[in-house]
Amino acid sequence: MLKRKVTFEDEGYYYDNYETTLYLSRPTLPIFDDPVYKRDLEYIYTLDLYINLFYNELQIRTTSSGFFETTIANIDRAIKKRDVQWVIYSAHDTTVGNMLAAMNMTNTACIYEAYLKGEDVNNETCIPQYPGFTASIIFEVWDDD
Repeated sequence: MLKRKVTFEDEGYYYDNYETTLYLSRPTLPIFDDPVYKRDLEYIYTLDLYINLFYNELQIRTTSSGFFETTIANIDRAIKKRDVQWVIYSAHDTTVGNMLAAMNMTNTACIYEAYLKGEDVNNETCIPQYPGFTASIIFEVWDDD
């Protein structure tokens, strides 16, 4: 098994390579045979995302407020039986991460706590994983009529 420390210099390149090769059902790099390295790399990559993009509340509010204003307006239109029945957005992993942070479902503290405790956190209040391929957030509005 490989014994190697994960560095911030490595994480972007190796994690992107890892996710892509898994998604394409191709063999991963030998470095991922070490489960400790793989786990450390996933956490560093996730923390790096949230530290750089969504670390403080002002960044989160600024980057998510337009999406939520539009989403709430569409939900309101659907409830009032206007012209909206379905709304689908396409997003990038960082967009999904930002929405999770805006809904207070993840943050750097919960990600770090999950790393220290080995995933033993409340997954209803803390999502410590990076939003990977096909990650999604779904809002459903039901009418009893």
